[in-house]
Amino acid sequence: MSIHARVPNLFVIGVPKAGTTSLFRWLGDHPAIGKSNENELRYLIDESDPLCRSDGYNAAGLEGYGKFYRNSLDDPATRYLIDVSPQYYYQNTAKAVIGALPDAQILMILRKPSARIYSLYNYSHSNRALLLENMGFPEFINEVRRGEASDLVRDRPMLRYAIEHSKYARYVKEWQSLIDPQRLTICLFEDLVRDPTAELRRIAQALNIDPSFYDDYAFPVQNESIAVRSRPLHKFLRRIRGRMPGWMRSKLKPAYMRLNTRKRDRTVSEADRQVLSQLDEEFATWDTRLAELLGRDGPVWGARTQ
Repeated sequence: MSIHARVPNLFVIGVPKAGTTSLFRWLGDHPAIGKSNENELRYLIDESDPLCRSDGYNAAGLEGYGKFYRNSLDDPATRYLIDVSPQYYYQNTAKAVIGALPDAQILMILRKPSARIYSLYNYSHSNRALLLENMGFPEFINEVRRGEASDLVRDRPMLRYAIEHSKYARYVKEWQSLIDPQRLTICLFEDLVRDPTAELRRIAQALNIDPSFYDDYAFPVQNESIAVRSRPLHKFLRRIRGRMPGWMRSKLKPAYMRLNTRKRDRTVSEADRQVLSQLDEEFATWDTRLAELLGRDGPVWGARTQ
């Protein structure tokens, strides 16, 4: 496969909080894959979505993609340009554009729905500081269920539709109808965590690139949920980070992470476990539907623990 017109030909289209930031690094380190100069380009986001960028597809068309890959176009070993934007799986613009690219390869990474939503809560609470400091997981789920009536999630589609967007079968079915099965690879986050070497070798084989690159690869983890020491400082820096040049953010981030963050306590409270169990029951039918679409005999996740 050759690069044509500076348009990506490898897309990781989902899902948020399923390891896609790490996958951007892991795939982009392969000599046959050229990374964009930004993770999560979100170039094909619907115009009505708050995440839609002003210089994205709706403004610049496919021709606008090229500026994000200037560092990857000169290497003759590059066979793929990659766009990792985990919101694409539910975006109409992404479906229309990617579905019309005849040679594009698509990867979809799925994660147990309840665990994904729990991770989204922790990330929104700590990394993004979007939630009140004392808001627990049960309260967060109540706000998600309120939807339009919730001031917290109304204008944040990734939070507002956290439950709906985790009913993966409906989206997998759509993408399967759009894309030749040979061009669509679906992986599970849990498999990536358990044996990243085997999964990346499998992906490399699907892409027809050298899988042995991953035999001795270190698999650095990116974008983990954290706990912050000073929430006011964290919120302040998040407000001003957009005004800093990229080089300054890169220089300051390691020092900031050492001083104001710590590993998140992964203890799951009994109240959280009850909500997670309720979500598992709610998603059981969707799990069965997904298993059928993926050609599995049993549930995709079933009773796996978080």
